Amino acid sequence: MKTGRNLEWPFDDAPETPVVTTLHVTSRAMPIMYVSREIDEDGRITWQFHCALPFEMKDAQLVRLDTIVNVDRTVLEIASLPVGYAAKRSSPQEPWVHFKEE
Repeated sequence: MKTGRNLEWPFDDAPETPVVTTLHVTSRAMPIMYVSREIDEDGRITWQFHCALPFEMKDAQLVRLDTIVNVDRTVLEIASLPVGYAAKRSSPQEPWVHFKEE
């Protein structure tokens, strides 16, 4: 799938796919440090993108997947993350480490 800028879109999910994140991420106040790809209770594949702060519902946001890519292009490195897995890193300069969610 191509994006509007003629770049290959590496995700299996469309750019307009809704994802869960926080205001800290979308405001660029904190870098993305944890990503998960799971199946929700309705059987849909869902993505979550979080910073190192504990998740609080008051900060939750639902945004498009391409919004997350525009916030932090390093998430392109985990575009092939399998369902049921997560990825984390210790800093934005470190590589993503993939692991199976429990």
